[in-house]
Amino acid sequence: MLEFIQQLKSSYERVALHCKDADLRQTLELRLASLHIAEAALQKLVLCSKLKNAPVHFSILGPTQAGKSTTVNLLLQKNQAGVSPLAGYTVHPQGFGLNVAEQELDWLQSYFEGFARSDSGIRGEPGDKSYAVSCIQTDSDHPLNHSVIWDTPDFDSLGAALYQEGVLKTAVLGEVILLVLSKDKYADQSVWDILRLLEPLACPTVICLNKISPEAEEVLVRSLQSKWRDVRNDQPQAILTFPYIKTGLTTENVKTELSSLYKALQKAATKRDVKKQQKNTLGFIRTHMDAWLEPVIAEHQAREHWQQLLHEKADEALLIYHRDYLNHPQHYETFNKALAELLTLLELPGVAKALAGLRKIVTWPMRQLFRIGKHSLSGNEDVDSLETRILGQVSDHFFIQLGESLLQQAEQDPQHAEWWRNLSQQLRQNREQVDIRFSQAVRDYHTSFQEDIHRTAYNLYNKLQEHPATLNSLRTTRVATDAAALALALHTGGIGVQDFVIAPAVLSITSMMTEGALGRHMSSLANKLKKTQRETVKESLFDGLLIAQLLDLPDQQSQDNQFNISADAVKNIQNKLGNSRYGLQLF
Repeated sequence: MLEFIQQLKSSYERVALHCKDADLRQTLELRLASLHIAEAALQKLVLCSKLKNAPVHFSILGPTQAGKSTTVNLLLQKNQAGVSPLAGYTVHPQGFGLNVAEQELDWLQSYFEGFARSDSGIRGEPGDKSYAVSCIQTDSDHPLNHSVIWDTPDFDSLGAALYQEGVLKTAVLGEVILLVLSKDKYADQSVWDILRLLEPLACPTVICLNKISPEAEEVLVRSLQSKWRDVRNDQPQAILTFPYIKTGLTTENVKTELSSLYKALQKAATKRDVKKQQKNTLGFIRTHMDAWLEPVIAEHQAREHWQQLLHEKADEALLIYHRDYLNHPQHYETFNKALAELLTLLELPGVAKALAGLRKIVTWPMRQLFRIGKHSLSGNEDVDSLETRILGQVSDHFFIQLGESLLQQAEQDPQHAEWWRNLSQQLRQNREQVDIRFSQAVRDYHTSFQEDIHRTAYNLYNKLQEHPATLNSLRTTRVATDAAALALALHTGGIGVQDFVIAPAVLSITSMMTEGALGRHMSSLANKLKKTQRETVKESLFDGLLIAQLLDLPDQQSQDNQFNISADAVKNIQNKLGNSRYGLQLF
């Protein structure tokens, strides 16, 4: 679980950093805040599970200029935390261990993973991920003996986002939260946002209202209680007040109030319960998991939609190929090539040899007949054939329709508009290379498919051999047709010979083979050849090339705006969270 949360957090950080949409970036940052809390809660449970007699951690939270560092010094009874009238003076968490041995805090380095440890009193820069912790020796009868008191940056100034993670990690670290508010800041929305965010962890919380005049105390406490009820279902452990003293708070001038605060913190510390922390952590994760996974699942859906678009546009292209070539009466020539090969197979050797010299003087229509048949046997297919041109047009249609669909999807899916636009740009960039591969694949397909044409012609010829009478008639017809055509060519110089050579020869065969068993067999072979051709084009050109080349196109985009968390990982975590027994297995 911790590994998955860390992966998810890392993805959110990367995507939020590169997100150009302000509203979307704000949503991502809000979810990132809850991920910081979840990670810290899991780390705390893992690291503290083996610690015995560990010191209690008190986390002091509050908005800017509420008096957090002053309160820390009061609790320590020493001036250790830096205090300044300037807002945002504290920029990283600082822990002060009261009578705590250094080795008892070694595990904090693992807890603050990715943070550098610095010396207390060194401010650092707001963007630095760092923390400080020091051990202070004091009287053993100190009310908070053997504890660590943490001072934190504010969470409401303009630069608070730079050190938000440190604040949240420190908030989760504390077994008790001391929320320090002033009369000017207690109603700020940032205060209640963080209280609402931390609620599922149910950490005991003590509230200290600072800089309060006696006459305003009752009104402010009552208002604070009302606001608490608006955002939280639990109750604060205590609400205490510190007066406004112009010369500043000291342990002497707020002695009574400080004593009450010590007692409230001691009482809250007795609420520590590891099993309850486990339950609350799991509850927190379950509360937020759907929101965390929303953009991840949307990314999966976008990829699935991309795959659907590819198959959809490929199917449309295949239908056009079927319409404009396979089912087009004037364009479809493949079965005629098989018949042309059959004409070659039907030649009587003696007659063919005798007429060979005469055929040389016949113009191109006569030679075209034998070129269609004999050249197809050797695989020398004309690369500029009608089918090749139609396939090129179909490929153009595929890319045009796919590009338009991507731009349309960018308008319909604002959350992933940039993703779809980038995909459209990537498609344009890859178009030339895919076109080159497609053209080569078409040539390879034509070469390899000659074997199917060859096989069809021999199948027809073998079937004819089962009918000797028909075969002899066809051979006789072929000789007569050739002789008449050659005679006409000799007398006319070859003008118009194609109509007499090609059409009559083919019609002679088909007219004699369309009846009975031979007719059914020829029709079956024609349909089988067309079906095989369609399947071959689909598998080798559309599925095997266009779809295969573009399927992983999203992976070629910049990974900065993608979560890249697998669907299997998401499904696995959802299954675990849906298992009621998982809470016992998690830690």
